Amino acid sequence: MNIRRAIEQDSTRGSGRSSADLENLKTNPRTLAAAALSAILVLALVVRLVGIRFGLPCSEARPDETTVVQAALQIGGKDFTPHFFNYPSLYPSLLAFSLMVYSVAGRLTGRPGGFAGLTREFAVDPTNLLLIDRALSACLGVATVWAVYAIGRRMAGRGVGILSALFLALAYLHVRESHFGTVDVPMTFFATLALLLALKGYQDGRTSSFLASAFCAGLAASTKYNAIAVVASTGLAYVLRRLEAPSSPAIGKEPGGTVAAGALAAPAPVGEMLATAFALVAGFLVGTPYLFWDWKQFVRDSQLEVREKMTGGPWGDLELGAGWVRHLVFSLPEGLGLAMLAAAAVGSAIALRRRPKAALVLLAFPFFWWLGVGKSHTVFVRYALPLVPPLCVLAALAVDGIAAFLADKWRAADVPRSRRGAAYACVAFGLAVAILAVPAYRLVRFDAMLRQTDSRVVVGRWIEENLPSGATVGLSGYVYVRPSLWSVPAQVDAQIGRMHRGISDEELRARRDYVASHAPPAFHLLQFDERSEAFADLWTALPAASPPDYVVAARYPLAAYISVTPGLQARLDREYTLVRRFDSFAADVPAERFDQHDAFYLPYTSTRDVVRPGPTFEIYRRRVRASDSASTAPAPSAPATK
Repeated sequence: MNIRRAIEQDSTRGSGRSSADLENLKTNPRTLAAAALSAILVLALVVRLVGIRFGLPCSEARPDETTVVQAALQIGGKDFTPHFFNYPSLYPSLLAFSLMVYSVAGRLTGRPGGFAGLTREFAVDPTNLLLIDRALSACLGVATVWAVYAIGRRMAGRGVGILSALFLALAYLHVRESHFGTVDVPMTFFATLALLLALKGYQDGRTSSFLASAFCAGLAASTKYNAIAVVASTGLAYVLRRLEAPSSPAIGKEPGGTVAAGALAAPAPVGEMLATAFALVAGFLVGTPYLFWDWKQFVRDSQLEVREKMTGGPWGDLELGAGWVRHLVFSLPEGLGLAMLAAAAVGSAIALRRRPKAALVLLAFPFFWWLGVGKSHTVFVRYALPLVPPLCVLAALAVDGIAAFLADKWRAADVPRSRRGAAYACVAFGLAVAILAVPAYRLVRFDAMLRQTDSRVVVGRWIEENLPSGATVGLSGYVYVRPSLWSVPAQVDAQIGRMHRGISDEELRARRDYVASHAPPAFHLLQFDERSEAFADLWTALPAASPPDYVVAARYPLAAYISVTPGLQARLDREYTLVRRFDSFAADVPAERFDQHDAFYLPYTSTRDVVRPGPTFEIYRRRVRASDSASTAPAPSAPATK
């Protein structure tokens, strides 16, 4: 009996043997696997929580987090509707429940309770609410590690399950996205859970497994619409199982399966198919029930999301190619490492040869997902995230297959059984280390960089401490590059207004009064209008009566988010003097390191020559001319670099 067959029998019969060395050590493999999995889950949680406070209290340090929190606060409001369906509502609903728990705990400590109190807190200081959002995403990321373990175990035993979990626990792309309070990691969890249940359904043939898989597929689609692709695995598992004889062995017991004579002609039970379809729809509606009383908004937002993100052209004027190629040459190689991708390719071949039907079930979801996102030229790296869990399982299958192959060769050479087991473990360990070396190093660097204070926070504090009260400050670029200036009432006031479309005038006025009493006036903010090449009020868009006393210019190598246009640069050269510079990165950092479609101000690949998250900022003071009146803004300091 070879090493490979011993592992398979252990996973299906609980014989207590997963390899020769475990047998000799007389170790209970279930206990050993449970201990290893627990350690991996703890490791996965740690690497996802380190640096999770990045950018705070800046609310736009990670795009889309504010949108998710606003939707959750809307759900907890008086009309129980997010008024936002670009994303479905399952994750905002989970977040709303988490915020409700936080609110109840706040009442016990004397903090204003209810969602009205949470709204005020988020407007004044979003730190705690964003931390809850990010922590929820991180926990679902850890839950995905468990689901991947279960998939690997069903494919080839506990050893493969442990390797699969370890690979996902340290997969750079998954760890990176798990720091963010957005919908991508939660969607990946529900899709992976649906994939696990589809594989279980193919193994045990129970209708309840297929119904559960379809329900989880509906939950995944209720987190992000295109996750509906996972139903391909559910449907294929159902068809393959029903084509087999009722007495055929489960996939974990023997590779492949037998097809009963005449089974191809037997139609699938209509009742089961209808029940599965109902479970799919029910899963979606459980997560997004609000569409029933906000139907028009749902149709409008969901159509816009599908049109722009799934079949969209270039992001702005930036053309990076179609997703079919971009994700294969950039998102996945940089997010997993070339070694893991190569191992996944080998694992696919091994799985298709040894247990082809189970492999097809595993591969159906990533294949149809890749087809779905591949057509679009909007190529955020996070769009490749659902591919990561299946690829980790395939990579683990490759490690296990190569190690078992070498152990079998040594068996033919009359190597003692104990040494064959040790050789199997050493080869598997060496391959795992080689596969994880690059992604583990990259995520350690990423976590370390997240612990640095974001430049938007640094510059916001410097402005509040050094610029004279009442000065006009001109800003450049999108909201994502604005300094964190929470002492400006207008900024906080606008934040509340954005969160609550449709609340009563009395309630909105009360919240504005609260903000005004807690944030004394400081600066008047202007925004540079690229079209008119002039400054306008940041909130009303009315033309400014005079140029700003100071201009805050943000620079970063993201071509889709240029914040200093040639017109603004000419004006700075002509009318302003540089008084302070805050460097976040070296000037020669290549643009190819960045996810160019995403306004996240850290490189996706190497963080070499990067000092901190956030843009590089330059503070300019307007030069006083003879025709000007007395200066309203004295110089705070001489030019400097920090």
